[in-house]
Amino acid sequence: MAEKKVKETKNLEIPGNIGEEEASVSDTTISEESPSEKEAEKVIEEAEQIMKGETPKNDAAVEKETATQKEAATARRRPDPVKHFTYRPEDVITVHKTAAVEMVNEEDTAWHELKNSYISRKALSGVLSSVEKMRYEEHSSVMVAVANYKGCRVVIPINEMNIVIDGKDEEKKTRQIRIASNMIGSEIDFIVKAIDDNNRSVVASRKDAMLQKVHDFYREAQADGEPLIKEGSVVEARVVAVSDIVLRLEIFGAECFVRSLDMENAWMGDARDKYQVGDIVKVRMDKITIDADSIRIVAEGKSISPVDTRICTAQSKYLGTVVGESKGIYFIRLKDGVNAIAHKCEAQRMPVKNDLVKFACTRMDEESHVAIGILTGVIGHRR
Repeated sequence: MAEKKVKETKNLEIPGNIGEEEASVSDTTISEESPSEKEAEKVIEEAEQIMKGETPKNDAAVEKETATQKEAATARRRPDPVKHFTYRPEDVITVHKTAAVEMVNEEDTAWHELKNSYISRKALSGVLSSVEKMRYEEHSSVMVAVANYKGCRVVIPINEMNIVIDGKDEEKKTRQIRIASNMIGSEIDFIVKAIDDNNRSVVASRKDAMLQKVHDFYREAQADGEPLIKEGSVVEARVVAVSDIVLRLEIFGAECFVRSLDMENAWMGDARDKYQVGDIVKVRMDKITIDADSIRIVAEGKSISPVDTRICTAQSKYLGTVVGESKGIYFIRLKDGVNAIAHKCEAQRMPVKNDLVKFACTRMDEESHVAIGILTGVIGHRR
């Protein structure tokens, strides 16, 4: 019986591939995770997200996030669209710009310039703003002119305004004050004579500034041996006072009076209709006389003003304004822009200055461009 069992055992055939299959199954189990292990890792990941306060992401959210990341990566590879910006030139930071912004105080700058004038005797320019009575003791006062220099008050005593007139002391002083008052609004030069830092008060002299300019422009010779301003020079002048027929001009430190008729070819009834204190006008230096301590000048603007070539025809009548009268001769400025002289008046009443009148032309003086004729009527007074 025992032998029979052994023989049966020997006759059993074991497939040769059983061990290979088990080996392959064993290898597969080692290299791959089972579904139960993946689910466990997913549960652990969700638990960690919950502990961090984050919302667990499902499969759809993960896929959406992945798609978003892909789109962002694609967008980064695309070129950016061209953008256009506008700017103001003053907003450009230049290569000379400093990081620190310095706030400039105009009053402090002006005060520094005034102190520099006091030290170096440099002439400055300001606008004459007032003529005031200033008290310097309990029962004493003095009349002064006040100039405005970039917001700073500059006090100039009347006797330092260089208003040269003849007469007795009291009469002279009164006239000087009146002339200085007429100059309010004009630009004047001055040199600082005294300065007080604590009270920020300044006392200056117009006379010193004018003398300095006379020396620089009229007396001192240049490289060609001539001064800057000489007879025949065309210069700019400041209008410091105006009346109906006369202008007072300041020309680089020297002053003179010029009739309105000598300022331009066009006649005018009142110079104040065209010229104002503070104006700058062009004139020609007609005559300059220089002494050791004084200078006298004569100026005119008529020779450099444009000549009006318009004419009047004989036997024609025109409207004009009477600008002056002398010994029965009337000087008229026609509305057409022509100067006219009437040697005879046939109006019912005698015209006066600034009257609107009718003028009948008898002939035209081609050389002087003046119409000659008769004053035939008075229309009324010009307002």
